[in-house]
Amino acid sequence: MANRALCVGADAILMWFKENAETPFYSVWKGTDLLYQNNTNDMEIAAEKLYNNTIAAEQNGFNDVLMLKLHPIIEKNGYVTKKTDVIGSCTFRPAELVPYQPLQLYNQQAANSNDLILQKLNGIESRLNNLEEEEIEEEEPQKKGLGAIFENLLQNEQVQAAILGIAGNFINKIMPQNNDKTLALGAITDEQQHKIDTAINILKQHDECLGDDLMRLADMAINNNGQFKFLLSMLRK
Repeated sequence: MANRALCVGADAILMWFKENAETPFYSVWKGTDLLYQNNTNDMEIAAEKLYNNTIAAEQNGFNDVLMLKLHPIIEKNGYVTKKTDVIGSCTFRPAELVPYQPLQLYNQQAANSNDLILQKLNGIESRLNNLEEEEIEEEEPQKKGLGAIFENLLQNEQVQAAILGIAGNFINKIMPQNNDKTLALGAITDEQQHKIDTAINILKQHDECLGDDLMRLADMAINNNGQFKFLLSMLRK
């Protein structure tokens, strides 16, 4: 059978049938195989049957070429056979042929699709890297313990203003001018030593960086004595 068809689709073959059929009797063949037939003497039933069967084949993508044969009568047994007279015929295809795509075009489309996927993956990777860099820049070491408390205190604008205003007067009050009455540096009484030991034991339970914080205080006492004494005054209130 030739690969070309006179009609394509259910609407086209139904129109051909209504314009050419003189009787409702017909049969549909695929090569030498009889697919179905109509032996009911009713034109509307015959047309509906032809249309519904072609629609079903079309929806399933069936695009082989079929042959519609028109018959003046049917055999005595009520069925069409290969010997039944034919008064007209039409080749038709239920569904359109899928356009042929050369292998080269298919390969190019696949390559384009792969490139698009790679571009999307690279874009996602780039955005993730940017987010990681922003998180690293935003992260700052978190200070703990007494050092953090003192540093936050000194960053307060009101505290800074107070330091400038009262630091001088406070130092004069806690550092008498008569050196003869001042205790020698490093003179710690037994009572103070006991309090020091007790305080360190308590602070160790709450400050995991106690050694570092105490060293900061010691450095401040040496290199920034005014600030150190001011902090002591804040603690003693």
